[in-house]
Amino acid sequence: MDRRELIIDAALQVATTEGFGALSVRSVAAAAGIGPTTLRHYFPTQALLYEALSSRFVMRALSDLDIADQTRPPVERLHECLIQFLPGTQDVRLELFGWFEVHRHAVGPDANEGARVLLQAARRQSGETVRRWLDLLVEEGHTLTRDPDVIIQDFLALLAGLHMTMLIEIEQNRLPAAIETLRWFSRQTIKSST
Repeated sequence: MDRRELIIDAALQVATTEGFGALSVRSVAAAAGIGPTTLRHYFPTQALLYEALSSRFVMRALSDLDIADQTRPPVERLHECLIQFLPGTQDVRLELFGWFEVHRHAVGPDANEGARVLLQAARRQSGETVRRWLDLLVEEGHTLTRDPDVIIQDFLALLAGLHMTMLIEIEQNRLPAAIETLRWFSRQTIKSST
């Protein structure tokens, strides 16, 4: 493994074991077994380190699944891909608390600049992933109901609302309802060919 990847792994370790508020050049360098100066050689700014960490999170969480499988209806394929943004079925509570924790550290009373940069990068990379899926469907000849930028903005806002609802009503297992909401969103995104 190259040094850059080692540093990203160390940042991931710090974030998952100590929380996003603990992310700093010093803590990541210590976890990687290097000095802060060496870390700065690979990541001249903290923002670049957080961008790389965010990319790792997004790449780990999202795949293209069957988005390119033209034998399946486009709405089904898009829906399947969008579901990946919801918590998994293993430990919904833990994932939702993690989601909230990142937001709390990014914009709460004890806001951390690193968490804010991490959140912004994750949002941007998530939007780029959805854009890639939409572009692929358009290239196949499917028509979107709105401008892709508007669709992405709407999706990210809807997703934040779904996460917050699931968190507030944690005892009621709102995941199936969230999945159905994303099915509705997928239908609203691609014009019907009938």
